[in-house]
Amino acid sequence: GVLAEMAGLSTVYYGALFKQHVGMTFNKYLNSVRLNYALECLKSGDMNISEIAEHCGFTDICHFSKLFKQKFGLSPKQMARNETV
Repeated sequence: GVLAEMAGLSTVYYGALFKQHVGMTFNKYLNSVRLNYALECLKSGDMNISEIAEHCGFTDICHFSKLFKQKFGLSPKQMARNETV
């Protein structure tokens, strides 16, 4: 909504333009950016998984873990173990 308003477009039209130019919906794009950032946070080892999820804008840790595993093939917990080995 906010980006569409800033561009002076309806949310539906903005969403269609975004998908046409980026190749995915805005929400999928936003989740992808957040998950990439979460991976970097996980690699740094400064926060636990629930802190990372919250820091990256996810309010539901189960949803965060599911999306993370879909994107990277491992759960955040598995990824954290792999990074420390």
